[in-house]
Amino acid sequence: MKTRMIFITGVSGTGKSSVCRELSIRGHTTIGLDEVPGLSRWVHRKTKEKLDKKADFSAEFLATYEWACDLKMLKELLRQERGTVFVAGNVENVLACISLAHKSFVLICSPETFLKRIDERIDNDYGKDEDAKNFLLSYYESDNKKCLEAGAIAVDGEQPLNQVVDSILKNV
Repeated sequence: MKTRMIFITGVSGTGKSSVCRELSIRGHTTIGLDEVPGLSRWVHRKTKEKLDKKADFSAEFLATYEWACDLKMLKELLRQERGTVFVAGNVENVLACISLAHKSFVLICSPETFLKRIDERIDNDYGKDEDAKNFLLSYYESDNKKCLEAGAIAVDGEQPLNQVVDSILKNV
């Protein structure tokens, strides 16, 4: 059986990691772009060189570096799997990830909701400072729009987690 990639994206705080955890609990194979070491990384926007220091999330840093998926590594991970694999993450080369997918979904919720979730999470510091919040707010609408225009299916990320996952599974 050939591998089918289902891609789940959305701005930070929309629930991608929670959806992956729930899909795993339900017995599905998942890959988190942020969870696999080296799969996503900060790279210089112009030179594409990997960052060799800790990210600081300042406005200057975010203007200089982008969070990107190593597509070659992702393709290799997918080659090692069989059946349906759910891949979740938000990277600046999101359209390239969508192009690899059999089907894509974008989790959408209000800025108030995703900012509150970011403030409350304990496993990830990204988005907690003002520069990062402003960066997220600056692109979330255009990012959602480009994903939808590329064929991603909108999923209401404000719903309870079980309903979000059920909605995705119903459309796979």
